[in-house]
Amino acid sequence: MKCRSAPFVCAVILALASLLLVGACGSSGKTATTPPSDAPDAVATEDVGTPDVSTSQPSPGDAQVVVDGAGFSVGDDQEVGFGLVLRNTSDTMDAIDVQVSVNLLSSSGAVVKTEDGSLNVIPAGGTFYYGGESFLDKGDKAKRLEAFVDVGSSEAAQYNLPEVTHVHVVNQDYIGVTVSGQVKNELESSLSCIATIGCVLFDGNGKVVGGGFAYLDADLKPGRTAAFEVLNGTTATPASKVKRAEVSMDNEVVSE
Repeated sequence: MKCRSAPFVCAVILALASLLLVGACGSSGKTATTPPSDAPDAVATEDVGTPDVSTSQPSPGDAQVVVDGAGFSVGDDQEVGFGLVLRNTSDTMDAIDVQVSVNLLSSSGAVVKTEDGSLNVIPAGGTFYYGGESFLDKGDKAKRLEAFVDVGSSEAAQYNLPEVTHVHVVNQDYIGVTVSGQVKNELESSLSCIATIGCVLFDGNGKVVGGGFAYLDADLKPGRTAAFEVLNGTTATPASKVKRAEVSMDNEVVSE
């Protein structure tokens, strides 16, 4: 598999944002001067709080990704579904090789679980709805979520994400909340079946209350459309909390 069909002009940037709310692939170029930080980009707790957002200053001309929303829910079977709203604030630069790390914390601040993931690109001016799932060990309780987002490099805007449409939330008997939709491959290469489909769940007030992820059943050829269903992670959020869902799909393609 390859991540993209074009080389990349590298630049390194770390995007930082902190948020309190309801729980719920290269030729070298300019290197970013902002060093990585140990501070989380987003923090979400089970308690209602006023959003507190701060961002680091990116190197001039680089892409910056901020966390516009974060939240999670814990199901009866210790399943945790979480969601992050990731936005590239640059209108001219794509954020390349975006690394995401999520910690689930106990009430004392101990890290009980860590889930890591990556995205090929968040296009210039674009938003990626990133969701994930974790399972807590017996006896562990997650009271807070913290997220770290690192942008590996920046490149002049040129990449697009697959088109996701017809998204709707379904409350299935004996399963719980699932999210269905379809994706159309408008790229020049086949979409890989391991390209991440991310989902974020929102309540009636627009707060993130959970999320999840899925994959296609098979590679998707250019110009074709396929259905998907998200249930990894989403079933942790009670249907009574969920008003709507937003879905994004990464652009990982099959090596030719």
